Amino acid sequence: MKFNLQLGKFRFGFGEQPQAVRSFGGASVISRLNEDWLLPQTSADSELAPALKNLRFRARELERTNEYVQRYLDLIDNNVLGHCGVNLQMKITDPSGKMDVTANKIISDAWDKWKERKNCTPSGRQCWREVEGMVLRRAACDGGILIRLVKNWENEFKFAIQLIEIDQLDTDYSMRLQNGNEIRFGIEVDQWRRVVAYYILKNHPGDYQANARQRDRIPANEILHVYLATRPGQTVGHPWMASVMQALEHLGKYREAELVAARMEACKGYAIEQVTPDGWQGDTDSNGSPSQEMSPGMALNLAPGQKYVPIQPTHPNTAHGEFVKASLRGIAGGLSVNYNSLANDLESVNYSSMRAGKLEEVEEYKSIQSW
Repeated sequence: MKFNLQLGKFRFGFGEQPQAVRSFGGASVISRLNEDWLLPQTSADSELAPALKNLRFRARELERTNEYVQRYLDLIDNNVLGHCGVNLQMKITDPSGKMDVTANKIISDAWDKWKERKNCTPSGRQCWREVEGMVLRRAACDGGILIRLVKNWENEFKFAIQLIEIDQLDTDYSMRLQNGNEIRFGIEVDQWRRVVAYYILKNHPGDYQANARQRDRIPANEILHVYLATRPGQTVGHPWMASVMQALEHLGKYREAELVAARMEACKGYAIEQVTPDGWQGDTDSNGSPSQEMSPGMALNLAPGQKYVPIQPTHPNTAHGEFVKASLRGIAGGLSVNYNSLANDLESVNYSSMRAGKLEEVEEYKSIQSW
């Protein structure tokens, strides 16, 4: 209870003090407006542990079925690597400070020869440019990839590199060791979180010929774990499109529904009610329900007693294009690429606006190149 006393120009208050107003709106108390706004206090690894595989598998499914994801992966491949990929450029100088042309040529020629399929990988299936493209795509889509440095390989350079899909990293294997080291997501680290070894499954867990989950302990100096960390202490990476995966899936389902509805609208026909004593005589689906294919000008057969009710969808929806554009702009922002590049949409753009958007996009590609 509060009391206020007014004596002339002086005012006195007694009792409860007013509650202080919070400095940040984002830190306001839980109410009906923000009760679904989660407040997790978890580490990067704790957040990834239950979600990592689902993120990876769904990102791959989008890669296979969503044209915008395929376009995004093509964009980073073309703009980060280019048609020649990232190559070696020798700049050895002699004691006088001039370029040592002979030494540079010898090393460059050897590098060009090692890049060939027969020397680059133990399988002999990928050249250097193919290796680079696969590493970049799998890092973006899967969240990471493993590269094994194979020494004393059977080529004239005694060296090759083996690409190992991130699924073979035994991420379910986590424990503390007696020597003080810790295994997180199949990666052994010391007290400073420096990687000591990787635990790699001998077979891909999803292979149809996979055997029991047998693993090898491979020292860290033989493995390159390529992933992009976004938080301190993060042991493994996640797909770069994680923030927009749900939006991409919903947009794909929406466009599919609009396409089917437009096809139904174009397949208007008429109905015939058949008077047969034995009921429906047409095709049925696996559940025994009447089944007929939609086609232009079709004649729809009805079972006895059924009445034809016309369905007249108004599709294609006039707002469909603007809705898709608005969705793709948000998705492009989450992927850090230009909307016009992602949607392959050059309508209503001019040189200045296109160049302004492209400049920022190029900086993103440069940062990936540097990484």
